[in-house]
This record gives sequence, C-alpha cells and structure tokens, in this order.
Amino acid sequence: FAQFSQLLSRYPNSPYAADAKARMVALRNLLARQEIMVANYYLRRGAYLAAANRGRYVVENFQRTPAVADALAIMSQSYLLLEMDDLANDSIDVLALNYPEHPAIDSNGNFVDSFSRNGLRRSWINRASLGLFDPPVPPQFDNRPKL
Repeated sequence: FAQFSQLLSRYPNSPYAADAKARMVALRNLLARQEIMVANYYLRRGAYLAAANRGRYVVENFQRTPAVADALAIMSQSYLLLEMDDLANDSIDVLALNYPEHPAIDSNGNFVDSFSRNGLRRSWINRASLGLFDPPVPPQFDNRPKL
C-alpha cells in the first residue's frame, strides 16, 4: 500500500497511476473485510466488546468500503448483547439511514435481532467446557455479493 501511495505521489501522471489507485482500493477493501472476519470470530466466541471495537475500527478507518455496513451491524449486535442500548440505537440508526437494504434491517428500519442474550441457550457441554465446545451460533455479518 505504501509503495503504491508513493508511486501516486511521485508520479501522478504515470501510466501506472490508475492501476496503483485501483490496487490501493482493493487492498483497503481486503483489510476491511479481514477486520469483519475477525469481528465475526469474536461474536462466535462471545467476546462482544472486542467485536464492537473491531466494527468501530472499520467504520473509523475504512470509510467508503463495502465492509462498513457489516461493521455497523456487528456494532449494533454487540452493543445489544452488552446491554448498551444507547450505543446500539445509535449504530442501528446509522445503519438504517445509510444502508437501508442491509439484511440486518427490516422493511420498517428496525434491526433484526435474532441472537439476544436472553434467548441464549447453552448446552451442558458448552457450560462444562467453559464455552470451548458446542457454542451457540450467533449471526455472521458477511454480506458480500456471491461470486
């Protein structure tokens, strides 16, 4: 990324400038998607604060990437599970306003919360292994177009 940026700053009229810019966009999208994958892992493990922080990192540092919608959905779900209702409502409002077509938003603009802490049912194997085996499956936010 740094090399492409250096190429663009030193030689903006180069025939390689357009290719360097396209590669920088692709690299930013890949980095943002990797953060979403890590946040989904944290949701599966029950580390909701870590998942919310990863989502916030994507929103703050990778604007204009397709992963921002999923990051807002992860933040909303994590804050709901942490019972931080004000932050959850803020995240839901931003998601509904900017990405009304996201699968986590219904037709009325409400967040689809299918994984709440109250409805969480853990098996005895999960409780005995301290969450290592047979964990409940939270939603995974990966809404990239299928190739």
